[in-house]
Amino acid sequence: MKAQNKLIRQATKADLTRIAEIETFNYRLNFYPIVKQLSKERGEQFYFKELNIFEKVEDYKNELDTIRVYEDNEVIKGFIKLNKQSQIVEIQKLFVEIPFQHQGIGTELINYIIKNQSAIRYEVWALEENIKAISFYKKHGFKLTTERELIDGTYSNLVKLELNSISNITTQVSLKESIKNLDNIKDYTNQINKIANKLSKESNDIWLRLRLNNIKEQAERIENTIESIQTQLENIHTID
Repeated sequence: MKAQNKLIRQATKADLTRIAEIETFNYRLNFYPIVKQLSKERGEQFYFKELNIFEKVEDYKNELDTIRVYEDNEVIKGFIKLNKQSQIVEIQKLFVEIPFQHQGIGTELINYIIKNQSAIRYEVWALEENIKAISFYKKHGFKLTTERELIDGTYSNLVKLELNSISNITTQVSLKESIKNLDNIKDYTNQINKIANKLSKESNDIWLRLRLNNIKEQAERIENTIESIQTQLENIHTID
């Protein structure tokens, strides 16, 4: 990351308490309300007894190499935990501290992993009722699969989403080609504009000049439209 005072790096032992806090409070705020509708007893047992900061610190102290943290001004604001098997990367956890959500931190963590963890496929499991999380991953190119896993003690499922890196590359190439083609069209309209402008100055025919001026205006509108479309395409996907 190039942003000043911000970085994504591998977790250290000193980060474990913050990582555990972020995960625990996210679980209790975002997942307990969903799970308790399915099984209140199971929800309370897990989220307020089994799940606690001290246990999480113990769980993760030997898995630091699988965790990347997002640090801003020496404050850990989010983290992502991975499991890489062969050429498949599973995103096991991705959490952002609640007050810092909707600031693009989750997106930066996802993009960092895709850029720095080479794989043919990226996978993530999400609670079926967690529409917010599923929408987030879909926004970043993940596709919902038909795979489901029942959560023990509930009637709820985890659903699997996948991002195929080959299709991701294809998307980048397609966007690059689209932008290149639009550049070519813009060049043609620019040439038409120049020719029309030259003929308009040289001609004494009023009607021809009016017609040429109309052509120039249309060419300028086309150029403006192309520039707008190119901007939108560039915003859809990061292009190197």
